[in-house]
Amino acid sequence: MERKWLAYRIFPEPLGTTYQDYDLTNRADVEKLFDYCQILEAMISRQGWQFLINHLIVKALKNLFLKLNLILIRYLFKLPRSSKRQLWQT
Repeated sequence: MERKWLAYRIFPEPLGTTYQDYDLTNRADVEKLFDYCQILEAMISRQGWQFLINHLIVKALKNLFLKLNLILIRYLFKLPRSSKRQLWQT
């Protein structure tokens, strides 16, 4: 059974290049694909956009939340005890 492509680039001719989900997991490859899209050499299908949103954006949000939690923890450890109690009671 043939897999549906998530993105397609017209080069190398005559068949072009198809991108599957495993091709879109590498950030550098996705950036290259976006460059090809800007010069109209490539296109991303609806399923490709859904995959990119679910895979890359969720991954980026997880990293952001981890960084924010670390900043919050560092901030809380620098506060005096009385301030910490007030934060938890509100």
